[in-house]
Amino acid sequence: MEHSLNVLFPPVFENNLEKIQNHFITKGEDLTLNCKIKETNPEAIISFRFNDVTIGNIKTGSGQSLGSYFESSNNINAQIIDEPYNQEKYFLDAVSQSLIVMKVDLDDTGNFYCTASNSIGFSTRTDVVTVQTFPEIIEAPELEKDSMILLLGSDFKLSCQATGVPKPKIIWTVDNEVITSTTHQTAIITTYPKNELSIPSVTAQDSGLYSCIAENVLGQAKKSTILLIHAVPMIDKFEYQFNIIENESL
Repeated sequence: MEHSLNVLFPPVFENNLEKIQNHFITKGEDLTLNCKIKETNPEAIISFRFNDVTIGNIKTGSGQSLGSYFESSNNINAQIIDEPYNQEKYFLDAVSQSLIVMKVDLDDTGNFYCTASNSIGFSTRTDVVTVQTFPEIIEAPELEKDSMILLLGSDFKLSCQATGVPKPKIIWTVDNEVITSTTHQTAIITTYPKNELSIPSVTAQDSGLYSCIAENVLGQAKKSTILLIHAVPMIDKFEYQFNIIENESL
């Protein structure tokens, strides 16, 4: 007498798939989110979601682990049972059981969920996606000029606002030297409510090339202007006594 044993179990992801994985990706690149099932019995449905929106589903075949006789990648076939709701944005790959997000934008920052389920149970994993952007200086009115001319003793101020993900750090330099309270004791740097550099009562030594550098993990953005210090002409006090004979030329 022969007996057949059919062991049922919920879907199991491949060993290298963590339950939560963080992705940092540059705006404009493609992102692949893998949700491959190692084994499942009975067949399973893989559902992809972004936040609260369902993207699409893949149906897998079934396969049962029998030690060295089981090769999950060959036994569990898959097919797309419904196309992504936004085919210009998302692509489902049945072979690799993955979701491809094409040309990610800032709106793609969030949580992507993959849930594999059958009649026995389910497994879920989360891909936390952060879309990064290069720094961009968006507001720096004084730095739009090639040069600035100030009179000796005038107040000097520059402002610089930048965007980017992660938020850029603002660095001020003069003649390519970073400005700090130690290197330039008369300079005042503020970060709130705006990133500003100010120097009260400039001197001739304050002339130079001033730059705002916005920097994050992806790179830098830079804008510069040349500060020229002019002074009103002055005649030093001049006194001299002349002794001259009448009718001679002086």
